[in-house]
Amino acid sequence: MAWLQRLIETLAIYSASDMTSPSPKPKIDFDEITIRWLIDHLPTKKWVVFFGILVAIFIGGATVGQTTFVRELLGKKLEGNTGLSCLELNGRLDELLRAHNLRWKQLNDEIIEQTKKGSDKEGSFVNFSAIQTLQKQLEKEDEVYENDVRTLKTLATR
Repeated sequence: MAWLQRLIETLAIYSASDMTSPSPKPKIDFDEITIRWLIDHLPTKKWVVFFGILVAIFIGGATVGQTTFVRELLGKKLEGNTGLSCLELNGRLDELLRAHNLRWKQLNDEIIEQTKKGSDKEGSFVNFSAIQTLQKQLEKEDEVYENDVRTLKTLATR
């Protein structure tokens, strides 16, 4: 705090208009200095510089705090890149889409086969319950596929 007192005494000794010649003002007691006194007696330029330095120190500290050296020094575990690369994501999406399309085609073929069985023979009927079950399986397959795609997207954004 001694440096602050010297700064204030220096400001009190020199007049604001002419910083080269001392004015006959008396020395100011350090105990009388308040925030209000500083606001009234320090020029705006010094306040701007002061707050600029504070902001620079804060930004510098935040930046340095993100470095791996400091994080290791503080004992914080480093999170590796758990996300998928673009190529891995595309490969998994292609594989997922192929499996989904294959399952979808199988279910549609079974629905068509059930429909043909009922219409091939005279007096036979279409097994609507089997067709409805297959349609529900189709809907479930679509839901599972959409959930898998969402999961892959979240893995890619980590």
